[in-house]
Amino acid sequence: MEKILLVQVGAAETSQIKRLANNKGIRVISAGSDKRGCVLKELVDGKDSGTVAEGKKPGFPAGSLMVFCDVSEKHFNQILFEMRSKKIQVDLKAVLTNANQNWTVDRLYMELMKEQIMLKHSSTLPLDQPGSFCSA
Repeated sequence: MEKILLVQVGAAETSQIKRLANNKGIRVISAGSDKRGCVLKELVDGKDSGTVAEGKKPGFPAGSLMVFCDVSEKHFNQILFEMRSKKIQVDLKAVLTNANQNWTVDRLYMELMKEQIMLKHSSTLPLDQPGSFCSA
């Protein structure tokens, strides 16, 4: 079944995303930052492993997160297009894979933040400079 996991997404954005997803038969699961210690697959399957008390893990990102789970390519592209058209803002987006399904929400956030920093850093370097992804 196609699902979308939303973490720390505002009420207005969640409502809009639910409307888009429901039109395509996609289930939307919403979670707050208290679920950051939960394993992604368990959250998506409705078997979350509990909550993390606020304040136990300082530095948890404030941004919103959207995780696509078993969403068809057609629906994936349609939802992203519609979100862009309607200016529905979600800070980070990911796809649930075999490689990340056993990660906690916290770990996915950290990996996405690292990736974002690397992409920003690489775009400021000329392609032939040491440290760029394209240098020899």
